Amino acid sequence: MQVALAEKDRQEQAAARGRPVRGALTHQPVRDGDCALCHLPHASDSAHLMANPSVIDACGACHDWSKHSNHPMGPKATDSRNRNLTIDCLSCHRSHGTGYRYLMPFPTSTDLCVQCHKRFTR
Repeated sequence: MQVALAEKDRQEQAAARGRPVRGALTHQPVRDGDCALCHLPHASDSAHLMANPSVIDACGACHDWSKHSNHPMGPKATDSRNRNLTIDCLSCHRSHGTGYRYLMPFPTSTDLCVQCHKRFTR
């Protein structure tokens, strides 16, 4: 347990310097080299060669987001940072990995949430 926490701490420190590293904070399929779990390597009608055109459905094949999030997602949830986009899993998480826990692009959930919810900025 201590080794895993030390690895996460090391990676978060590396990410703070702008260099996320592969390891404990890398998405499992990426760590395993199993790109085809999410991508079609030779052709796809979806952006980024995704196997499933819906990001929510693609992530939902392995993750039950309703167990850990009550944030609205889908076609009716508009991203306040870009009104042409809707909220999906990738609005808050980086699918390949980051230097932060939960594959977030920021060190804390507060840092992430205030990107859209400006009124909660401290």
